[in-house]
Amino acid sequence: MSTDLDGENKRCPRCGIAFVCQASVIARCQCRAIILTAEQKAFVKQRYMGCLCVACLQSMADECKR
Repeated sequence: MSTDLDGENKRCPRCGIAFVCQASVIARCQCRAIILTAEQKAFVKQRYMGCLCVACLQSMADECKR
């Protein structure tokens, strides 16, 4: 039996990797640790449907620091 606490199986629209999204319990979601600027959040929202994996989010955050 699956619950919201288990998360949702998704595929990252940016890289295609499978991951478990726990946005329904944001305190447990791995993406919570990634800090994105307002511009980066807008970029993601405009270009992708749904959640990105933590590796893609981290990559975007790192690109901004350069």
